[in-house]
Amino acid sequence: MAFSEDLLPSAFAPWVSDTWERMQCPPDYPAVAAMVALAGVVGRQIAVGPQAETDWLVIPNLWGLLVGRPGLLKSPAMDAMLTPLKRLAQEAADSFVTTQAEHEAALLAHKLRREAMGKTARQKLAKDPTADISKELLLPPPEPPQLKRYLSSDSSVEALGELLRQNPDGLLVHRDEIMSLLGSTQSSRLGRIWFAQRSWQTRPVERNGRHPDQGEDNPNRKGVAGNGRV
Repeated sequence: MAFSEDLLPSAFAPWVSDTWERMQCPPDYPAVAAMVALAGVVGRQIAVGPQAETDWLVIPNLWGLLVGRPGLLKSPAMDAMLTPLKRLAQEAADSFVTTQAEHEAALLAHKLRREAMGKTARQKLAKDPTADISKELLLPPPEPPQLKRYLSSDSSVEALGELLRQNPDGLLVHRDEIMSLLGSTQSSRLGRIWFAQRSWQTRPVERNGRHPDQGEDNPNRKGVAGNGRV
């Protein structure tokens, strides 16, 4: 069955068409890569309701695999469509540098406040040993910033679980050779568990191989893109 651009969102069709015409590669290569890149950005923000009269929602994982003999421009086509995603990742990294500096300043301010409030608490206790100093002691530290991740290209199952915990909307797992991803997921018991899970059962994975109980069904989502040879 020949590929049809009618299968694409109208905003993507000109971009995909321009890419494959310039590269002279099969049109479905950039089309598949573009849709998986989109899935990596959208993630858990959109769900599918399979049943009209229930609240059952499914947030699907989208897999894309480019298959062809060497020389068909699989990798260049995929790289071209992932360029906007890589640009977003770079912008997020640049923003994180600024946010990290602000966090370090907030930590210093927190330390100084704790010291000042500690002095106040000691003064209260000196006057009245039964004084309530809970207000002076309850000063939580600022939350550390999290780097927004859009792509992961070489993560272990454990590291990917941590990335998904930090990025609950999901991200894109990109491997130039899909067999490297399949091999890594099948090389350990934890990897086989991760690979076999149905999409709505996926949970963040701890380094000890356990799935923490979050108290609610809050699955992380990931798009997957890769190449295969024939």
